[in-house]
Parts: sequence; structure tokens; C-alpha cells
Amino acid sequence: DLEALVRPEAGHTPLHHGRLALIQLCSCSGKIWLVDVLAFPSTILRELLGPILSGPTPLKLMFDVRRDVEAMSVQLGVRAQAVLDLQLVKVGLNWRGGSYRNRSRMPLHAVLQSELGV
Repeated sequence: DLEALVRPEAGHTPLHHGRLALIQLCSCSGKIWLVDVLAFPSTILRELLGPILSGPTPLKLMFDVRRDVEAMSVQLGVRAQAVLDLQLVKVGLNWRGGSYRNRSRMPLHAVLQSELGV
């Protein structure tokens, strides 16, 4: 998951989705990494994370991915591939299951509440 820090910066054109601040990664084995994007130059991040995020494997599971991949592309020069947007999966399952109430985009907290009770 990617988190953006939305604040104006002197001398910079404002980014409509804010400057990337944090990248959260998790492996299938349950290892978690938090990457402070503001602490590293984009060239280093592109070199280290680019092959993982832009490669055909592993499959990247993300939630509400549209703005995240746009921000990665514009700000880091990394084009994500092999991404499955879990928000779209949830909406598709609602359609298929006949739930007309939740056909629109659902925020992550709503999906966690409806599916896991958290």
C-alpha cells in the first residue's frame, strides 16, 4: 500500500494526490517492510523497488490502486505491473452475488468491517 503526504511545498507544483511518503510491503510469509519514501532519493527507490513493483512476478495485491500506481509512475518512475486491485474484486463479487447496495467503490475500512468484522 502507498500513503501520500498531502502538503504544499515551496517551489514545487502541487501534486493532486500528494507526495508519496510511505510504501508498505508484505510477503506471503508475513514479513512486513515499511519504506520511508521521503528518506531516500527517487533514484535509489527506483533501483531497489522498481524490479519488484514493475516485474511480472510476484502478483501485487493492492487496494484502491488507481492513484497509487499513478503516483509511483509520476514520482518514482516505477510502472507497476501484475497488480490485482482488491477493491475491484470486492465490487465484482458484490455484483455477482446480487448485492446491489455495494456496487460502487468501497473504502478499505468498509471492506474490513463487512468481511472481517474489524
